[in-house]
Amino acid sequence: EKPVLAVLPTEEAAEDFSQDLKFFLNEEQVFLYPSPETLPFEPQAAHQEIQASRMELLFKLLTSKPFITVTSAANLMHRVMPREGLSERVVTLKKEEEVQRDSLLATLQETGYSRMSMVEERGEMSVRGGILDIFPPMYANPLRIEFFGDDIESIRSFDIGTQRSLGELDEVRLLPARETTLL
Repeated sequence: EKPVLAVLPTEEAAEDFSQDLKFFLNEEQVFLYPSPETLPFEPQAAHQEIQASRMELLFKLLTSKPFITVTSAANLMHRVMPREGLSERVVTLKKEEEVQRDSLLATLQETGYSRMSMVEERGEMSVRGGILDIFPPMYANPLRIEFFGDDIESIRSFDIGTQRSLGELDEVRLLPARETTLL
């Protein structure tokens, strides 16, 4: 009924064990909580892809049904943000909803999104006129949110290489891009 945490001695052992569990259980029941590959309390941030994976897993702990989390013992030395810190900073956007666009952009920057000319990696966002491109941690592809004033006209996922739409969405959750903004 509750999430399970499996702690292994090394990162390599944790990766192997999570693969073994995925073989025997449903793949959606097992998640690897990756190491940030930095020393605890080191001021250097982990790579953005690693931070995205960690954020996604921490969010799943708040919202999902029970599952197994696998991690290394050294990973337990790293600080994680408080539950409230994460849940307060999740932004939910819905199609045809009115949103203060400037306030949304400020919130996204506060939660670790980097403003770029073009979105290529998780944790990046780009603003061009009434279009916000953003690549949040929980999504395999970036999102394009089109505004008309402060109203959300459409939300679509798109391919990074071709910039072509992959599908339309009615609602999205934007997790913070970086853990350090929440500590």
